[in-house]
Amino acid sequence: MNDQMIDKLCQEILALPRSQGNLLIIKSGDESFKKYENVISKLEKEWGDKYSRNYIDKIVKTLVHRFPLDEIEALKSELKAEDIKFNQYDTEQTVYIPVDGIDLRPPQSLEIGNVSFSVILEDEIRNILHNMEDVIHTMPYSDSEKQNHVDEREKYLKDKFQNRVCATMRKIAEPEKAYEITILETIKALEVLRYSIPCFNYAFDTRKRVEIGLHGDIPLAPRTVLARSSSGFTDKWDLRQQPLNLWNNFTEKLDKIGFYELSEILKKDKKTEFERIILRFLYWISDSYVQIESENRLLSLIISLETLFGSGPHATGFGAAMLLGENLEQRRKIKSRVAKLYQHRNQVAHGGRKSNVEDEDIAYLIMLTMELMIKILEFVKNGVVKNKKDLEEIIETKQLS
Repeated sequence: MNDQMIDKLCQEILALPRSQGNLLIIKSGDESFKKYENVISKLEKEWGDKYSRNYIDKIVKTLVHRFPLDEIEALKSELKAEDIKFNQYDTEQTVYIPVDGIDLRPPQSLEIGNVSFSVILEDEIRNILHNMEDVIHTMPYSDSEKQNHVDEREKYLKDKFQNRVCATMRKIAEPEKAYEITILETIKALEVLRYSIPCFNYAFDTRKRVEIGLHGDIPLAPRTVLARSSSGFTDKWDLRQQPLNLWNNFTEKLDKIGFYELSEILKKDKKTEFERIILRFLYWISDSYVQIESENRLLSLIISLETLFGSGPHATGFGAAMLLGENLEQRRKIKSRVAKLYQHRNQVAHGGRKSNVEDEDIAYLIMLTMELMIKILEFVKNGVVKNKKDLEEIIETKQLS
């Protein structure tokens, strides 16, 4: 931060209401809350890539408590010191997040974007525990209390992490910020993984579901229904969940669908506007796998088309037809079917009523969106498309040819 920004922030900090004990008095919803949120937001823009909002909040509250209204020069000096401390912060955190629905076999790992997925084995648990022990032994506890802490941490690590697939990320940031970033990056990586489900032939069996998510976000037990008729006959129905098996020559399959290109986009700190469009397209495709009802799956898939081509049956159907159809007959078929499915989308989104969505409709849209993703990533890779306008020009050129 420059001196002018530090000076302005210090004036805003000193203007915050405080008690006689120099503690902040903030009431949710009133003017003092707005002023306080403004200070936090400004500091978050400066420090947000390493510090969490809670961490910044603690710094501001400490500054308010330490410096009375007449000590602005001392406050400036301290805020400048905090800014220097931020710029010099170089502690790397390694964050582990358990995920469900993925089957990897050690020593396999899979990198997607900024995170790596692998099974956490006993040796790694021991290394983590060893680092914890070093910290615990510096604490002012008796030897027996220290050992109890070590035993508790060991049990926790083995129960929650050992022999589980985890997303792992290394990040220079204070711990809470590192957690936040890793969770967000893992969610994005899982979107890429859900998109890849069709190439493993799991997308079209309505009695089986591949559910991928952070541990705790998805149910682990199969859904079961029991029906008994008046004649006494009983029957049951199971929706079986199965993991996405990534241990059998998956690299070639993933390469064909643009998986690694999507992973590279996620790695970028600064993404182009069109790359952000691609990731929105990806998000809605991924969201369709989270939905249970066919109507909601269709809604997500149609919205994914809208991110590329705009809203309306003509825009979505025409755009998909021009990019994927090899001849006039194919283009007419694609445009007609997408337009028909768009009407189902309108019934679900606007009418709030059930629509006659068939499993084959979902299968069609899943394959259509995957083919579009492959085509668009190929355009980007070859430098043909750099922005939305380039894509529109390709569609227009095919129309006129």
